[in-house]
Amino acid sequence: MRLEALKIAAWREAPTGLLRKQTVPGYTNQTAWFHISVPDEYKSGKPLPLFIFLHGGAHGEGTADNIVSLAQVLPPFKKAIVVFPNHLRTWWAHPREMTYLADTLDIVMLRWRVDPKRIYLMGCSMGGNGVWGVGSRCPELFAAVAPVSGFYAGFLEFPIQNLAAKPIYILHGTKDATVPITGAREAFGILKKLSAPVEMREANCDHQVPMDELTRAADWLLRKTNTQTFDLPAIRDRVAKVPVAGWLKQYPGN
Repeated sequence: MRLEALKIAAWREAPTGLLRKQTVPGYTNQTAWFHISVPDEYKSGKPLPLFIFLHGGAHGEGTADNIVSLAQVLPPFKKAIVVFPNHLRTWWAHPREMTYLADTLDIVMLRWRVDPKRIYLMGCSMGGNGVWGVGSRCPELFAAVAPVSGFYAGFLEFPIQNLAAKPIYILHGTKDATVPITGAREAFGILKKLSAPVEMREANCDHQVPMDELTRAADWLLRKTNTQTFDLPAIRDRVAKVPVAGWLKQYPGN
């Protein structure tokens, strides 16, 4: 009981606003940090929904600095806690990155009062690929997921059948020359055959989707509530044991 009381006291004292480069305990990498946006509504004492938004880029490239401005411009993000993790060094689908994400979520939920039934996963480009990878490895964690301009193909070895019972909003530009829409359509087709509650929005844009499309996606997610429970330490242990896929081994350090 004392531990629970201490946790509640810590939640009450947790800061609000946009907090940059919060470190993740246990990691010495200079890249192991996250930005977090906590609205003033947090002071009401109610648990808030949580968005985890994965940034794009390539192996060793990309940063959460490129997307943190979304916290100020997307109306749904002003109603929730939003975490923008910075990756360690490679694709989000790597077991090391997924373990790090679980550790990031753990520290966020210790510091801030999060509604465990309303945790949402979004990401653009490589982050969209990460939504497929992370979401399919630990679907019970999320109320709903939204891959945006994300790369999907069979050789990635993502078990997306695990998402068959999870609300999924696929957002992709029909003019995307960086990540063609064909992979998103393939994933949508697989999930439809599984009778998954999936929607696909084909936007009239290129790789960079407009803010109104991101707003539409985030609003859609916010209407979903998780019917499952989860054990975060068990999820962490599970993703840490995922074998490194062949496609990831081609990148240095993997």
